Amino acid sequence: MNTLSFITVGDGTRLAYRFDGQADKPVLMLSNSIGTTMAMWDQQISSLSESFYILRYDARGHGASDAPAGA
Repeated sequence: MNTLSFITVGDGTRLAYRFDGQADKPVLMLSNSIGTTMAMWDQQISSLSESFYILRYDARGHGASDAPAGA
């Protein structure tokens, strides 16, 4: 896949995600820390994708994901 995609969750918020690597390998999900984006993992993707199909995403309010108003 290796391209940015979006999923819409129950409250209508769109979350950005992407897969890297080959789909026949075990999935490894990476979550960014507060104040960062999925790009924080860019330097590790090449090495990790040798063994894993990597799913990473931008948390709500970060990167390309929506930042809905309210609590």
